[in-house]
Amino acid sequence: ADGFGLVRAVVENPQEVQKVMRDLGYAVMTTKVIAVKMRDKPGGLKEIAIRLGEENVNVEYAYAFHKEGAAVLIIRVDDAEKAAEVLQSAGFELLEESDLMQKGIL
Repeated sequence: ADGFGLVRAVVENPQEVQKVMRDLGYAVMTTKVIAVKMRDKPGGLKEIAIRLGEENVNVEYAYAFHKEGAAVLIIRVDDAEKAAEVLQSAGFELLEESDLMQKGIL
């Protein structure tokens, strides 16, 4: 963009990365995301989207990863607490930072 760009990244140590980027003169903003294990077959993403949509949770953006047999969706939603509740009650497994590190995603 003209004089402005946006980069989104999922990193192991957000506070450290934030400090380094600010020290380099960049504007930085961190946001909370949810990591959810999804079925590693066609339709896996659709299942999650339908559940969230049924409960009026808006997905702002998402990243999908596949590593070592695990399909993971990282989502930014308008209501993280509600999304976590909806997904867990529907039987989806939410992942912590340590899970992502163990799977080699972070």
